[in-house]
Amino acid sequence: AWLLLVRVLRPLELLRSAAQAVRSGDLEARCRYESHDELGQAAASFNAMIDTLALATERNRLAVESAAMGV
Repeated sequence: AWLLLVRVLRPLELLRSAAQAVRSGDLEARCRYESHDELGQAAASFNAMIDTLALATERNRLAVESAAMGV
């Protein structure tokens, strides 16, 4: 039971920590958990979502800069 608890809680803590960092504006944060189980898949999906968000944020920033310069 202890091993199962550790194997579940550690990845969840890593995911929670990464989510809180993103919530605070850190779009470089990633969940550093790699596994082929469901928690690993959730971590990979989270990281892909943040990659997409970071790209969209950068594109938006560039569009705003271009508009401000009159380009």
